[in-house]
Amino acid sequence: MGDAENITFEPGNNLVASASAMQWFSQPRRFFERLTDIISPGGYVSISTFGPRNLEEMKRLTGTGLYYPSREELLSFLPGNFEVVCAHDEIIDILFNKPIDVLSHVKNTGVNGISRQRWNRDDIANFCDRYEELFGLDGRVKLTYQPVYLILRNVA
Repeated sequence: MGDAENITFEPGNNLVASASAMQWFSQPRRFFERLTDIISPGGYVSISTFGPRNLEEMKRLTGTGLYYPSREELLSFLPGNFEVVCAHDEIIDILFNKPIDVLSHVKNTGVNGISRQRWNRDDIANFCDRYEELFGLDGRVKLTYQPVYLILRNVA
Protein backbone atom coordinates (compact mmCIF):
# COMPACT_ATOMS: atom_id res chain seq x y z
CA MET A 1 0.00 0.00 0.00
CA GLY A 2 1.08 3.56 -0.57
CA ASP A 3 1.13 6.42 -2.99
CA ALA A 4 0.95 4.76 -6.42
CA GLU A 5 2.89 7.60 -8.02
CA ASN A 6 5.88 7.11 -5.75
CA ILE A 7 6.04 3.59 -4.32
CA THR A 8 8.39 1.06 -5.85
CA PHE A 9 6.53 -1.69 -7.65
CA GLU A 10 8.18 -5.05 -8.18
CA PRO A 11 8.64 -5.74 -11.91
CA GLY A 12 6.89 -8.63 -13.61
CA ASN A 13 3.25 -7.93 -12.74
CA ASN A 14 0.55 -9.34 -14.97
CA LEU A 15 -2.04 -6.80 -13.91
CA VAL A 16 -2.21 -3.32 -12.46
CA ALA A 17 -5.72 -2.10 -11.68
CA SER A 18 -6.67 1.36 -10.51
CA ALA A 19 -10.13 2.66 -9.69
CA SER A 20 -10.76 6.35 -9.01
CA ALA A 21 -7.17 7.10 -8.07
CA MET A 22 -5.51 8.52 -11.17
CA GLN A 23 -7.37 11.84 -10.95
CA TRP A 24 -5.38 12.55 -7.78
CA PHE A 25 -2.00 12.01 -9.51
CA SER A 26 0.13 15.09 -9.98
CA GLN A 27 2.07 13.47 -12.87
CA PRO A 28 -0.09 10.89 -14.66
CA ARG A 29 2.30 10.82 -17.63
CA ARG A 30 5.14 9.72 -15.34
CA PHE A 31 2.94 6.92 -13.95
CA PHE A 32 2.19 5.64 -17.47
CA GLU A 33 5.92 5.69 -18.28
CA ARG A 34 6.63 3.62 -15.15
CA LEU A 35 4.22 0.93 -16.35
CA THR A 36 6.84 -0.30 -18.82
CA ASP A 37 8.97 -1.48 -15.87
CA ILE A 38 6.03 -2.76 -13.83
CA ILE A 39 3.97 -4.81 -16.31
CA SER A 40 5.26 -8.03 -17.87
CA PRO A 41 4.96 -8.50 -21.62
CA GLY A 42 1.40 -9.65 -22.23
CA GLY A 43 0.26 -8.10 -18.95
CA TYR A 44 -2.64 -5.68 -18.57
CA VAL A 45 -3.43 -2.34 -17.01
CA SER A 46 -7.04 -1.56 -16.11
CA ILE A 47 -7.86 2.01 -15.09
CA SER A 48 -11.02 3.87 -14.29
CA THR A 49 -10.76 7.57 -13.67
CA PHE A 50 -12.74 10.67 -14.64
CA GLY A 51 -12.77 13.08 -17.59
CA PRO A 52 -12.94 16.88 -17.87
CA ARG A 53 -16.73 17.16 -17.54
CA ASN A 54 -16.73 15.36 -14.19
CA LEU A 55 -18.54 17.45 -11.55
CA GLU A 56 -18.57 20.36 -14.01
CA GLU A 57 -21.48 22.04 -12.23
CA MET A 58 -19.59 22.19 -8.94
CA LYS A 59 -16.47 23.50 -10.61
CA ARG A 60 -18.42 26.18 -12.47
CA LEU A 61 -20.14 27.45 -9.34
CA THR A 62 -17.29 27.20 -6.85
CA GLY A 63 -14.32 27.82 -9.13
CA THR A 64 -12.62 24.81 -7.51
CA GLY A 65 -12.11 21.28 -8.67
CA LEU A 66 -9.61 18.75 -9.84
CA TYR A 67 -8.02 18.78 -13.26
CA TYR A 68 -9.31 15.75 -15.14
CA PRO A 69 -7.38 14.81 -18.31
CA SER A 70 -9.49 13.68 -21.25
CA ARG A 71 -9.42 10.09 -22.51
CA GLU A 72 -7.37 11.30 -25.49
CA GLU A 73 -4.87 13.07 -23.25
CA LEU A 74 -4.46 9.98 -21.07
CA LEU A 75 -3.86 7.84 -24.16
CA SER A 76 -1.22 10.30 -25.36
CA PHE A 77 0.78 9.46 -22.19
CA LEU A 78 1.13 5.79 -23.16
CA PRO A 79 4.57 4.39 -23.89
CA GLY A 80 4.83 2.77 -27.31
CA ASN A 81 4.86 -0.78 -25.96
CA PHE A 82 1.20 -0.60 -24.85
CA GLU A 83 -1.77 -1.34 -27.05
CA VAL A 84 -5.21 -0.01 -26.24
CA VAL A 85 -7.63 -2.88 -25.68
CA CYS A 86 -10.46 -0.57 -24.58
CA ALA A 87 -10.76 3.19 -24.18
CA HIS A 88 -14.20 4.50 -23.35
CA ASP A 89 -15.78 7.39 -21.54
CA GLU A 90 -19.37 8.39 -20.96
CA ILE A 91 -21.44 11.21 -19.56
CA ILE A 92 -23.76 10.31 -16.69
CA ASP A 93 -26.13 12.97 -15.39
CA ILE A 94 -27.58 12.23 -11.97
CA LEU A 95 -30.74 14.10 -11.02
CA PHE A 96 -31.44 15.39 -7.52
CA ASN A 97 -34.51 17.01 -6.01
CA LYS A 98 -32.62 20.02 -4.62
CA PRO A 99 -29.14 21.53 -4.79
CA ILE A 100 -28.62 20.74 -1.10
CA ASP A 101 -28.98 17.06 -2.08
CA VAL A 102 -26.10 17.54 -4.53
CA LEU A 103 -23.92 18.89 -1.72
CA SER A 104 -24.82 15.93 0.51
CA HIS A 105 -24.08 13.49 -2.31
CA VAL A 106 -20.66 15.01 -3.03
CA LYS A 107 -19.79 15.06 0.66
CA ASN A 108 -20.84 11.42 1.05
CA THR A 109 -18.65 10.35 -1.89
CA GLY A 110 -15.61 11.71 -0.06
CA VAL A 111 -14.84 14.39 -2.64
CA ASN A 112 -15.48 17.21 -0.22
CA GLY A 113 -11.84 18.08 0.49
CA ILE A 114 -11.14 20.00 -2.70
CA SER A 115 -11.76 23.36 -1.05
CA ARG A 116 -11.02 23.91 2.62
CA GLN A 117 -13.22 27.01 2.76
CA ARG A 118 -16.02 26.77 5.31
CA TRP A 119 -19.45 27.87 4.15
CA ASN A 120 -21.97 29.74 6.25
CA ARG A 121 -25.75 29.71 5.73
CA ASP A 122 -25.61 32.57 3.23
CA ASP A 123 -22.94 30.76 1.18
CA ILE A 124 -25.05 27.61 1.07
CA ALA A 125 -28.23 29.53 0.19
CA ASN A 126 -26.39 31.42 -2.58
CA PHE A 127 -24.92 28.18 -3.94
CA CYS A 128 -28.36 26.52 -3.96
CA ASP A 129 -30.03 29.48 -5.68
CA ARG A 130 -27.34 29.66 -8.37
CA TYR A 131 -27.28 25.88 -8.84
CA GLU A 132 -31.05 25.80 -9.31
CA GLU A 133 -30.89 28.70 -11.77
CA LEU A 134 -28.07 27.24 -13.88
CA PHE A 135 -28.66 23.51 -13.67
CA GLY A 136 -32.36 23.11 -12.94
CA LEU A 137 -34.31 20.61 -15.07
CA ASP A 138 -38.08 20.38 -14.59
CA GLY A 139 -37.98 20.91 -10.83
CA ARG A 140 -34.80 18.90 -10.30
CA VAL A 141 -31.07 19.60 -10.66
CA LYS A 142 -28.30 17.58 -12.30
CA LEU A 143 -24.75 16.65 -11.46
CA THR A 144 -22.48 15.33 -14.22
CA TYR A 145 -20.04 12.46 -13.96
CA GLN A 146 -17.66 11.48 -16.75
CA PRO A 147 -16.04 8.13 -16.03
CA VAL A 148 -13.13 7.08 -18.26
CA TYR A 149 -12.23 3.41 -18.66
CA LEU A 150 -8.91 2.16 -20.07
CA ILE A 151 -7.66 -1.37 -20.59
CA LEU A 152 -4.11 -1.56 -21.89
CA ARG A 153 -1.84 -4.46 -22.81
CA ASN A 154 1.95 -4.54 -22.77
CA VAL A 155 2.93 -5.89 -26.19
CA ALA A 156 6.69 -5.64 -25.63
